[in-house]
Amino acid sequence: VSTQSTGKINNQKSTKNKKSLLLEKILLQKEIKRTYKMKLRSSKDILNRILWDDKLNENDYVIGYIDRFSGVEQICLKNFYEFNSQTTHENFIAQHRIIYFKRITDDTFVWHRKLKIDLIFNNQY
Repeated sequence: VSTQSTGKINNQKSTKNKKSLLLEKILLQKEIKRTYKMKLRSSKDILNRILWDDKLNENDYVIGYIDRFSGVEQICLKNFYEFNSQTTHENFIAQHRIIYFKRITDDTFVWHRKLKIDLIFNNQY
């Protein structure tokens, strides 16, 4: 095999590698765009799913929310539901103040607004 023919073979291999790398890059960019287009479910959807889905134990979850005066607070999901249905306007926790839902048993965020995590509706259960 002459040096000219090995040069052609190497050029063909490098061209194929460049094409395959370019194709992989394009596919990765499309996947990233598709992921960013997916909307995060609302905290109300997550709350209802945990409360009404028999597979999920509502006692196993806490809600993290922003309190206007003391910053981020946590409350057990069952207490939150009872608290919101029986409180005055001053103590009410609005849905838009909820930051995350966390499973107590393994200390995992199952939904987080700022990190854009949703393990409840993304077939993780």
